[in-house]
Amino acid sequence: MRRRSIEMVTMVVGMVLVVAGGLFANYFFTKTGLAKHMDKWRRAIEEERRDAGFELMDWGLLRKTKGTMRSGATYAEELKPSDGQIINIIGFMVPLNQFRNVTEFLLLPLPIECYFCQRPPARDVLFVKMAEGERTNLFKEPVLMTGRFVLNPGKKVKYFYRIEDAYLGAGKKGG
Repeated sequence: MRRRSIEMVTMVVGMVLVVAGGLFANYFFTKTGLAKHMDKWRRAIEEERRDAGFELMDWGLLRKTKGTMRSGATYAEELKPSDGQIINIIGFMVPLNQFRNVTEFLLLPLPIECYFCQRPPARDVLFVKMAEGERTNLFKEPVLMTGRFVLNPGKKVKYFYRIEDAYLGAGKKGG
């Protein structure tokens, strides 16, 4: 009788481990697939806008930035001339405090559900401050932001870069 109980417990534990492993694998591959899908979506819109004559800041250029929030950023030489210039960039909006009538938010190359759970690298985060009198609601699809690009050098800065006096444009032609 005792041996049978041990076998039952072993079988149940084994089944739980198999189910848990399957759920973890499903979650991991779904998230990975979703990230690839969203990156592909943003890149397709970037290509469409470039074909329409827009000059866009490339996330690959921002990703050349090295450093941490504690140590500060070391910017790629080819990024430095953009400091203070008006740029266009396409990305996904992430809220800071609210979802409607916002004047500040984060812009990232990929969407995230929770900024605290899925913290992106500092080089992938743009702080956006809308132009005076401008407000927007948050969108789930990629958006085109136009504004003054500013580098935030120094140690212990919250964001490596920001966009000031920003305006929201249609990320997709006709959008």
